[in-house]
Amino acid sequence: MELVFMPEIPIQTMLYNYLKVAWRSLVRMRLYSFLNITGLALGIASALLILLWVQDEYQHERFHAQLPQLYRVMEHQTYQGNDVLTTTSTPGIFGPWFKENYPEVERSTRYTWPLTQLLSYEEDSGFESGRYVDPDFLLMFSFPLRYGDAATALDGTEQIVLTAPLAMKYFGEENPVGKLMKLNDKTTLRVTAVLEPIPATSSLTFDYLLPFEAFWQPNQSWLREWDNNNVSTFVQLRSDLDLEAFNAKIRDIGKEYQNNRDFFVYPMADVYLKSHFRNGEVVGGRIEQVRIFLIIAFTVLLIACINFMNLSTAKAGRRGKEVGLRKVVGATRKHLLGQFMGESLFSTFLALALGVLIVFFALPAFNELTDKQIGFDLIGDNSLWMILGLGLLTSLVAGSYPALYLSAFRPAAVLKGQFKSGKRATRMRKVLVVTQFSLAIMLIISTITVYRQLQFMINQDLGFDKEVLLSMTLRDGMKENYHLIKEQLEAQPEVKAVSAMQHPPLRIHNNTYNIDWTGKDPEEKQLFSTVRVDYDWFEAHGITMAEGREFRKEMIDSGDFILNETAARRMGMDHTVVGESFQLWDIKGKVLGVTKDFHFSSLHSELEPIIMFLGRKDFLNYLVVKGQPGKMAEIISSMQAISRRYAPAYPFTYEIVEDVYTDMYEGEQKTGVIFRIFAILSVIISCLGLFGLSAFAAEQRTKEIGIRKTMGASEKQITFMLAKEFSQLVLLSAIIGCPIAWYFMDGWVEDFAYHITLDWSLFALATAGAFVIALLTVLYHALRSARSNPVMALRYE
Repeated sequence: MELVFMPEIPIQTMLYNYLKVAWRSLVRMRLYSFLNITGLALGIASALLILLWVQDEYQHERFHAQLPQLYRVMEHQTYQGNDVLTTTSTPGIFGPWFKENYPEVERSTRYTWPLTQLLSYEEDSGFESGRYVDPDFLLMFSFPLRYGDAATALDGTEQIVLTAPLAMKYFGEENPVGKLMKLNDKTTLRVTAVLEPIPATSSLTFDYLLPFEAFWQPNQSWLREWDNNNVSTFVQLRSDLDLEAFNAKIRDIGKEYQNNRDFFVYPMADVYLKSHFRNGEVVGGRIEQVRIFLIIAFTVLLIACINFMNLSTAKAGRRGKEVGLRKVVGATRKHLLGQFMGESLFSTFLALALGVLIVFFALPAFNELTDKQIGFDLIGDNSLWMILGLGLLTSLVAGSYPALYLSAFRPAAVLKGQFKSGKRATRMRKVLVVTQFSLAIMLIISTITVYRQLQFMINQDLGFDKEVLLSMTLRDGMKENYHLIKEQLEAQPEVKAVSAMQHPPLRIHNNTYNIDWTGKDPEEKQLFSTVRVDYDWFEAHGITMAEGREFRKEMIDSGDFILNETAARRMGMDHTVVGESFQLWDIKGKVLGVTKDFHFSSLHSELEPIIMFLGRKDFLNYLVVKGQPGKMAEIISSMQAISRRYAPAYPFTYEIVEDVYTDMYEGEQKTGVIFRIFAILSVIISCLGLFGLSAFAAEQRTKEIGIRKTMGASEKQITFMLAKEFSQLVLLSAIIGCPIAWYFMDGWVEDFAYHITLDWSLFALATAGAFVIALLTVLYHALRSARSNPVMALRYE
């Protein structure tokens, strides 16, 4: 006859009992419960913040209704040595020509670089950033109109389409369609439409749109040239298109004009995340940052889950009798698994609620840090499903091992008081601690690497002096009076040098292969950057000459050139290039001098060859002023007076070149801050677990400590004994974590043309930091146990 001790219990009653036992267990072991739930909450909050960021990254461009049909026209350019440059710039004639000659193209639009121009309405004016586009633009892209008609808004040359924030700035709540505005205090434009605010997930950004025809008319002489890449082109293709076949069809469009270019169209859906090309192949882009952040999210969450496993199994001995009694009265392992997984789920969702609360409070600061506008609507978007999924995943990962471990207790041994955690359980806890600290050390190393690389770039010798160097756009009457302005500023005692240039400092973006010199292979194509400058430009920037001389007013240098060392090497001569004949476009002259190499863009890219030549004043767009250290305020005041005198209709604006350079690494700076935050969180979570485990270890060895103290052991010896085990685990974590971190971070720094070397000090610093933090964490319980009364310890049990 089979005896059944456990009657069938309604599922509702069983669940109620499980919840009651779970709550009692949490209350009874307050320290472990606090450490468990706090650690999990921090891990969940970290993962949730990053997952919200990742979700936002994947939302880019998704609001366009016709996204599957939208493409960006791009081209591969092949140069000397088979180097392939992939560019988004296309000939200015390309948009309408493409649409006329290929039936697969339903719509097309050209899209200029951002142009900051003066807009004014009555007494209000300001510099706003806009683009020139073709009429198809508003029909291709889903930028909803608040007012106006998308089909006709950009027909003609004297229309302007405003975004809602810009319309609000100048017209308030009024419908501005039909109102007249002025562009650069000269051209009158009629407002034809107002767009709803541009979504934060749009790669196409602007404050206003102007008809491309208005840009074409004054610039068509160079926009018509097939070998002059200057604007972006977007197309809308038929939905039934075979993309591979179409790219093969258009590849050789430019062969009759230039034989080094292959055209292709690239999906608009991939432009934001996968835009990094190397030698003609897609090798990543922001998708790499997305992957890194996902790794961080799940690393921090895994560290929190390991805490849960460790602390749950550590306190298992206190529940041994409960498990034994349940088994004696008929509970199967399946019932116990359900109970302990339910308890895990209960603890996880308490942590989840706390984690969600943390996210609500942290999200504004996180948005500011990442330049996002991430919302957290539990009902209106996918956030609720993300939270529930994260909670279930966490409870499964964190609760599976403790549930299996607790449900495996043998009732007879437990009820006889013979329960011990066992070597296997102790070994597993050590493995989990090592895993946890290995991950934390990897994050610490990553944080230090990002910081060092950023400092390396910011403090790198650029080959020119960016200290107290300012620039200002030459507007309106400032160009006509440039030489007078130069004299007036040079007369100021705080000013060391004044000059002008075609492009703003550190943003020289013109390049060409239309160059020639004596002995150059006519079939050879090499890409050189170009910039028009004025006299004293080298002095203002502190650029030194390697050989030859710079431009001089007393000499006739208007048709001559100065190169950097990289350009001189590209000429491939076995003697000095100074004095050699050189031709740029239709300008023929000679090489006057060669400068030491200097960086005219960020350190993400290698030094490029550059040609500097004197430009007429209508080509000199930016004033550059070099000042005395400590005299920045006086220089800015002088520049402001100049601006008010010669361009009174324009607001005064200027740039400090050092700030421009620092801003080039804004992405790396923010990545570094994010790494730092989550590395600190991972260490905190790890230490919470270590704190709990050290308390458990001290409690388990209470009697041993009492005997050792009775036999004469000192406090120092007891403390060392208790701290030694955990210190060894942290050192083992470093041995495992350091090589893995080196592998990933070495690959990360290789993406920079100029980067630091990962030396031993980096890993020593990370290891020492983790070791000290872990030691301080366990010392509290070690010292407390070492100072305890041995009489009380021997009464234990």
